[in-house]
Amino acid sequence: MRHPPNTPGEWLLLLGICAGLVFSIFAFLFFLLIVGPWIVDRFGSHGPQDEHEQRLFQESAEFRSRWQHVQLWQVPYAELACEASRCGQIISILEKRRTGPMARPANDELINQISWYRTTMTTIQQAMAYVTAHGGEPQLPPHGTGLNYPQ
Repeated sequence: MRHPPNTPGEWLLLLGICAGLVFSIFAFLFFLLIVGPWIVDRFGSHGPQDEHEQRLFQESAEFRSRWQHVQLWQVPYAELACEASRCGQIISILEKRRTGPMARPANDELINQISWYRTTMTTIQQAMAYVTAHGGEPQLPPHGTGLNYPQ
């Protein structure tokens, strides 16, 4: 059986071993807290969704470029409905990113994107209501506004 440390050197060695053990535990926990969420975010459930997310953003950008010089009330209702649905899905994706494990406390870029897509979705829904109210055919702009995209 080993006797307890008697000399200052033995106490110093025991203290060093304990300090090293405590440091190792804290370093491991720090690593898990910092790198763990990144690993979960990178290799977790986002894999299959990445293509879907990219396609949503791409199709939304294509919609905006295709109809950028046209008043929204002139766009076919089916395309407006598809874009409104895409905007809703994109808002959900951005909200998850804003509140996910890798989210920064004040991510202004995400907040601005969410706000922009919400405004866009509201504008598109107004255009859809206008088109529906007028038989689905392009008419004169409502109240002279034209319902353009928000700037």
